[in-house]
Amino acid sequence: MRRKRFTCAHEIGHYVKHLGEGDNLEHVDYRDEAASQGVDADERFANSFAASLLMPDYLVERQVAMGEGEREMADFFEVSEAALVNRLKGLGLFSL
Repeated sequence: MRRKRFTCAHEIGHYVKHLGEGDNLEHVDYRDEAASQGVDADERFANSFAASLLMPDYLVERQVAMGEGEREMADFFEVSEAALVNRLKGLGLFSL
């Protein structure tokens, strides 16, 4: 279920990015290896949008300040640990 939540938020990110680009709001995106690696600008935007939507920076910072571990934070935000770690890295809060 956690992966589905992130995927749904990711797809909303694509929708939001392409708003105002004409009347046709239907967008078909065929995922390839480059998309899954996050090298495509649209994919990076959608991933960042999903992470921000599901794990707002102020809440992530609060959880870190409370001493929560990665597993606990992933549970709190209902995301995978990989998604949580990527968010922490993006916010400069990940420590090995």
